[in-house]
Amino acid sequence: MYEEVYKRYLNTSVYTDTGIYKEFILSLSDDIRSIGMLVRGRL
Repeated sequence: MYEEVYKRYLNTSVYTDTGIYKEFILSLSDDIRSIGMLVRGRL
């Protein structure tokens, strides 16, 4: 059962499709803290 739930969150949906921003999203760092600081700096 957990595997089915896990697979569900690996797929995109109408709400999570990155569209034309896919390359930009993929170019971001994997470091959560640095992404948080980036977002914080924009708010």
